[in-house]
Amino acid sequence: MLTKEREKLFKDLTQAAGVSGFEDEIRDVIKGYLPNNVKIDYDNTGSLLVTKPGLSSHPKIMLSAHMDEVGFMVSRISEEGFIYFAPVGMWWPHIMLAQRVVIKSKQGDVPGFIGAKPPHLLSPDDQKKMQDIHEMFIDIGAADEKEAREVFGVRPGDAVVPDAHYKAMKNPKLLMAKAWDNRVGCALYLELIKAFSEEDHPNTLVFSFTTQEEVGLRGAETAAAAVQPDACLVFDGCIANDFPGVRKSELPVALGEGANLIIMDRSHIPNKKMRDFAFSVAEEQEIPLQPATLLGAGTDTGKILLHDKGVPSVALGVPRRYTHSHTSIIHYDDYENTFLLHMALIQRMNEEMVKSFTDFS
Repeated sequence: MLTKEREKLFKDLTQAAGVSGFEDEIRDVIKGYLPNNVKIDYDNTGSLLVTKPGLSSHPKIMLSAHMDEVGFMVSRISEEGFIYFAPVGMWWPHIMLAQRVVIKSKQGDVPGFIGAKPPHLLSPDDQKKMQDIHEMFIDIGAADEKEAREVFGVRPGDAVVPDAHYKAMKNPKLLMAKAWDNRVGCALYLELIKAFSEEDHPNTLVFSFTTQEEVGLRGAETAAAAVQPDACLVFDGCIANDFPGVRKSELPVALGEGANLIIMDRSHIPNKKMRDFAFSVAEEQEIPLQPATLLGAGTDTGKILLHDKGVPSVALGVPRRYTHSHTSIIHYDDYENTFLLHMALIQRMNEEMVKSFTDFS
């Protein structure tokens, strides 16, 4: 059930700023939801590590969800006071024009708008071309460079975040927000921490809210070194393709049809035994679980499974439409099913089960 408490959690997490490398605000929001009976630590990139001891110190299960989001960075301020910027993470230029943004300046939030030449001033040939990101600019209403810098406090290197708000659609189970990639994972982990504060589990859990996933899975590498896990459940949703124009040859992933398990992405192929374990538990518990591929991108799994001698890992998540745009959409039923699946998997991941993932004899 989508309670008021969960809606507040979703809203607080998705509307917090946290562009890769600038995760302070979202990290503070997450910390504000943590109970008192957990141990909090950090790696040297700022990933937040939350340990919840169980009935045994081993196996140590790492759960990794990145807290950063795609955004932009101020690269230059023109003499006229317009802001040029660079993308942080993967963006498609077609979806960026005429979008509202917020620059996180030293003087506070500065609202702005991504502009470019209107079609009236373009030649017929140029009207047919995709606008290059480096030709776009942000209009913050500054009279000139001096006002942008000295009055508004904007400077090169400042983070720029999409200005978008959480909202349920007419079907209240469909939820729109920025940064569902991967604040939905952060929400689910906070609820798991709360659940296991009241329930035993046969392992020690370390929830890793990692940094800089969108620019190279960087926080996952340092977090794995800090945690030294025996196995890892990564949370990262796959791209739902239940809309017009998708090739029939693609593996279908639809909103409302269950959690997803990534069987391959650009960074990893999951541990086969752990993958099969997840599918079998889902079947046993009658939890819908969709296999998914993510061949155009990677996940934290790619770094964690290569840590040290190797960490058996699998990536689970909630499907989402319109990833890496100002607004994406998830289905609440998928969130609930993914939560139930994580509860069931964690309760079964005792030392014997985890050892079996790497038994190749």
